[in-house]
Amino acid sequence: MTLAAAIIAAGLSGGGVYYFVNQHQNTEKSSLQAKIDDLTVQVTKYKAAVANSTDTVTDTATTESSVASTDSGTSLATTSLSNYLTAKKTRGLENAKPYMTSTFYKSYSQSTFAGVSSPSMNRFDILSVAAKEVGTSYTATTKLWYSLQGQEVGYFPNTYEIIKVGSQYLVNSELQGKWTETN
Repeated sequence: MTLAAAIIAAGLSGGGVYYFVNQHQNTEKSSLQAKIDDLTVQVTKYKAAVANSTDTVTDTATTESSVASTDSGTSLATTSLSNYLTAKKTRGLENAKPYMTSTFYKSYSQSTFAGVSSPSMNRFDILSVAAKEVGTSYTATTKLWYSLQGQEVGYFPNTYEIIKVGSQYLVNSELQGKWTETN
């Protein structure tokens, strides 16, 4: 009788543990699936916005300028430039390499790409992207904003050339404008 009670107790105990672990896994699985579904919706909305975008391309929401998409190349060139400038903020040449032509990449060393440590680039605005030759060559105007000790101190109005290389749009050159202080 004692052996039977022990077997029954072990069975109930094991069943309880199994039920608890199974419920926990199902709850966690449902939570993760909800997050995946939410991210999928966000990606779909982002892709639709990029494909149909005539809004400002900026890494902050502080400007009112716009980038007009007249062809799919303009949108792709804008995306490539945005990725390049986002990588430029990290000051890592290797981070920017996928968005640069080989000639443009070779014109930099890590130290020249990184620049001085202060002030540092904290955001950018892409003001316009215009086709020089639709589908193959674009010119973009930007503002690269710099900060020192958390305070914005000025910007460079830069101009970029983006060209189609194979199936990619890559930054081919950069012309730095005159520094403008904001204080």
